Amino acid sequence: MKLGKASGWWVAEFEHGGKRKRKRLLPLSHAEAEAAAALSRFDDAYRAVKTTQSSRTLGELWEAWLAERAKDGFSNDVYNHNWTALKERFAHRTPAQLTRDDWRAHASARFAAGVSPSTVHTELSRLSICLKFAAETGLIEKRPRHWLPSKGKPRNRVLSPFEARALIEGARRGRPHVYLFVILLFATGGRHKAVLDLTWDRVNFERGTIDLEVDLPPDPMHKTWRKGRAHVAMSRMARAALVEAHKSKSCEYVVSHGAGRLVECGDGFRAACERAGLGVYEGEGKARRFVTDVTPHTIRHTVATWARGKVETTFTAQLLGHADEKTTTSIYTHPDAEATREVVDVIDGILIEGPDEV
Repeated sequence: MKLGKASGWWVAEFEHGGKRKRKRLLPLSHAEAEAAAALSRFDDAYRAVKTTQSSRTLGELWEAWLAERAKDGFSNDVYNHNWTALKERFAHRTPAQLTRDDWRAHASARFAAGVSPSTVHTELSRLSICLKFAAETGLIEKRPRHWLPSKGKPRNRVLSPFEARALIEGARRGRPHVYLFVILLFATGGRHKAVLDLTWDRVNFERGTIDLEVDLPPDPMHKTWRKGRAHVAMSRMARAALVEAHKSKSCEYVVSHGAGRLVECGDGFRAACERAGLGVYEGEGKARRFVTDVTPHTIRHTVATWARGKVETTFTAQLLGHADEKTTTSIYTHPDAEATREVVDVIDGILIEGPDEV
């Protein structure tokens, strides 16, 4: 670091992040001795910051990042899950210690454990975003170079009617709440979170409607935005399952286990897929496990695909909670529930008595 002059100012000239930088200290009207003293103070402060930056671990940076997200109202549940996979390798390291081989080593270990490419890509992408946040907020000097694996094939799986009926039957042979969860996914085309958030006060048996929307007051301090949810007509299969579940309801949430709300239904859904034969077994002995490419979101894509060409796109868009029909056609308003009747009947018919191909 050295003293220099630029545009009428005494300046500190130094290298930061691999680039030459200048920091204004005092106007040139000040004596050089004063400027030198200011340079010394700036140098001390800069070195202190650099020392702090270089000592921060990835565990500390991750905590700071999630704390910042929480201030904006974002949920960190899935990020905490990602960190469970990342922390053993990265928590104690500092950014300066990382090499691209560390990122490759994590990916290799996760692939060896049978984790999907998309999941591994997501984990490392979020670590990269954390480091970007740290660099932008001055917690570290710069984001280190990183490496990301391929995302793998896009998740565009669509079930055939035969597979869908097998999944429903597989769910029926499991726990009641899993069966109800699967039926509602097919009946509403909703996202799994919307179905798990559904409460009994938004199920209207008299009118025959299911309202996945939650009327929450806006909070201008929060940056969260909940994706569109639909108000849909109740199908025959949904009504039968809901009537049965209502007899033994134990809390305000429709899909519940015991007396508590379900945050996720992944294990039960996977077990239903296994009973339905929608997957394969990998490994031998104790390492043998069931692997499936069917997820709750697969049902949403399936519903949209089945409806294509059978009803107007606008009705399918309303069922899926899309404000814009282009979203429905390219990737898969708050309508009156009866507007979804036609598409709900199409799905219901395929599942109950329809053909094996659509």
